[in-house]
Amino acid sequence: MCGISGLIGQSKDPELSFLLSSKLFEKIETRGRDAAGFWASNKNNNIIYHKEPIESTKLVKKSFWEKIRKFNPNVMLCHARKASAGVGIPDVNKNNHPFVNHDKKTALVSLSLERHRPSWFTSEVISMALA
Repeated sequence: MCGISGLIGQSKDPELSFLLSSKLFEKIETRGRDAAGFWASNKNNNIIYHKEPIESTKLVKKSFWEKIRKFNPNVMLCHARKASAGVGIPDVNKNNHPFVNHDKKTALVSLSLERHRPSWFTSEVISMALA
């Protein structure tokens, strides 16, 4: 299990969007406590990206997350990871989400549905990519 949250669209109230995004990122921690990360882009196509093997409630208290407040993203993707057995340990940060391409302009997260997959859903994994 993992948790995914984010936002799409230019905010009319960036401070409120920052506070809501922070709370949502903290709440998805219940779906994964092994690692947390985010990727965001703003209207000038600047990118901010960070991930590390800590809980999202700890990540949102770090100075790096505070940069989101002034960054004012129009697209953001957050991921709280619960590591699957045998699929990359969280302490090796390259195993954590989001995954990005060489110039960080494209981000990808995956969500395993191993226990909570509806019977009609045929895929074991949902992936989201933003570019």
